[in-house]
Amino acid sequence: MSGRFYTCDPAGREVFGEPFPASGVRVVFDPAKLAAFGAGGRLPPPHLVRGEQGLAVFETPMDAQRWPCRLWRVDDVVEVFRPVGADPYFVRCGSFVVREELPGWLVLGRRGYLVARLVARARVLGPAEAAALAGLADEAERRVHSAVFDRWVERYRRGDHGHGRLRPGGYSLSAALEAVDDAARRVGPQLFGWVDDAVDEPVLADRTWRRARRAALAAALALGAPDLLGEGEFEVLTYRWRTVVGLPSEEDGRVDA
Repeated sequence: MSGRFYTCDPAGREVFGEPFPASGVRVVFDPAKLAAFGAGGRLPPPHLVRGEQGLAVFETPMDAQRWPCRLWRVDDVVEVFRPVGADPYFVRCGSFVVREELPGWLVLGRRGYLVARLVARARVLGPAEAAALAGLADEAERRVHSAVFDRWVERYRRGDHGHGRLRPGGYSLSAALEAVDDAARRVGPQLFGWVDDAVDEPVLADRTWRRARRAALAAALALGAPDLLGEGEFEVLTYRWRTVVGLPSEEDGRVDA
């Protein structure tokens, strides 16, 4: 899919321009909107990078760092600049013309409409399901997961950024991780703690729930980046989730979750 892409939260609070995106409209950066939104960690990731501000646009939907979201294809992008020290997955600009609104699930990979369903189901995962997922062997799943990442890195180094510049399957893995964490929080704060990967706040520390979360990540990777998989690897990556929870079907429809 060619062009550049613009996203915001479903409520539209992160549109730092005027007027609101609509087909055929030129959206112009409004510094007052960004200032009113706030500062620090509350800002969307592209605006955490220091430098001149503007409207953040992406080369592919799978570089967008938000779910759920609204998504537009844009062009005629002017006053383009890359903030100093920014990663290569976005630029900021002074304005752009909106061509069309696209399904938000495109940020979740090639079959993002199915990832959206998986994420919605992961968000209501229960303790019994987490225990069942954790009780299944995952050695083969881990090997395949690593192999898929290696293929993505190889393609990235060749200049193929069609799967996104941050990870395979766009935002699917992060969305699945966040969903399982949300489910765990509803069970109780005792599942979180200051373990090795905790930086700013306690993270999911319970071993059972962490193993369950890895099952969700593996299934999201299989659905979000199917063309990176070899023969039989879809079955391996989805085995635990498919056995305990079940996978969304094509009949669920291509709608945002």
